[in-house]
Amino acid sequence: MSITEISMDVPEMSTNVPETGTHRMNKQRGVISQLYLFGAVAISAFMLGGWVAWEFQGMRLATCKAAAEAFKTRVEAEGKVAKLESERQVLADRKAKEKADETNKRLHASNRAIIERLRRSNDSARRSVVPPTPVASSRPDLACFDRSELERTYGEVAGRFRAGVRSLVDEGTKATIDLNTAKQWAAELQLKLSTTLK
Repeated sequence: MSITEISMDVPEMSTNVPETGTHRMNKQRGVISQLYLFGAVAISAFMLGGWVAWEFQGMRLATCKAAAEAFKTRVEAEGKVAKLESERQVLADRKAKEKADETNKRLHASNRAIIERLRRSNDSARRSVVPPTPVASSRPDLACFDRSELERTYGEVAGRFRAGVRSLVDEGTKATIDLNTAKQWAAELQLKLSTTLK
């Protein structure tokens, strides 16, 4: 290949600028302006999407705040109702306890009166521990015991024994009355609870 052949391959540069406006710089300016336009549209779409999201989240926030306020109001109302119900229940329980205490006190008093009456009648009926000497007895002084000494000694021992037994019986009776009163009160409460829960 020769030099002349190489120079033939190089295109000639013309100094003529085409009038159609298709110059390379003009094409680049069009691409850049299109990029600017696309960027502006993208930024506008992003801003519009952000605004829509902001408004949507604002509506959700307002809805959540309204729901929270409604919940708070409902809970306060239920709390007031529960407090009133609790106070009413405490008052009813206090009245039931007072009633049970009155019944218990009345039963104890009635029981004491009955026991005292029975003891008095029993003590007055038992004049002597030792049976009287038979009328046909020719010599009562020959008995193997001294009647007055036996009654005195037996009376002391039997009296202490009777007092101990009486205190145990009284304590058992008191415990029985207390237990029956507690059972009755518990049954009334259980009945109240079962009807309230249904």
